[in-house]
Amino acid sequence: MFVLGHMGVGGTMAAPLARRLPWRLVLVGTLLPDLVDKPLYYGLSLATGREGAALGLICGTRTVGHTALVVLLLASVAGLTRSPSLQALALGLSTHTPIDILADLVGRDPGRSALVAWLFPLLGPHFAVSPFHNPWEHLGVLKHLDTLLGEALGATLLVLHLRRRAAGPRPVTPA
Repeated sequence: MFVLGHMGVGGTMAAPLARRLPWRLVLVGTLLPDLVDKPLYYGLSLATGREGAALGLICGTRTVGHTALVVLLLASVAGLTRSPSLQALALGLSTHTPIDILADLVGRDPGRSALVAWLFPLLGPHFAVSPFHNPWEHLGVLKHLDTLLGEALGATLLVLHLRRRAAGPRPVTPA
């Protein structure tokens, strides 16, 4: 999934636990793995002229930011500091890679790169190698139906959630 899919689906998943947390930071958290890993991979590729396995550990766009270790680390720091901002980021972050794993199951990722990243290093000391040679090729997946449907679903959920938030809390009616 891309931006709207992660924000809408991830935000909906996080909503029941995010009532007292900064909502904007929950949404940033839903995107955080991609905000870390994609620039990291493509930046290293641009800087070195290498791509994929030739880059070593950071051989794709689902690496350190997509690991359960990062979620556990951020959640631990958020819990220790009792910071609502860090809690919101950790909550949003916790939705990202599970959504990618589900998207891989219905999409075109036979290497299951999201699952490999999520369980790193339990499945081995390497991340999955990126099938994309550059960011423009990566954006090409937006033409696939499953990606477009994920974005449409995410956009719909995001709009519905934002409307609910704008309307304010619903009054409690006696049963």
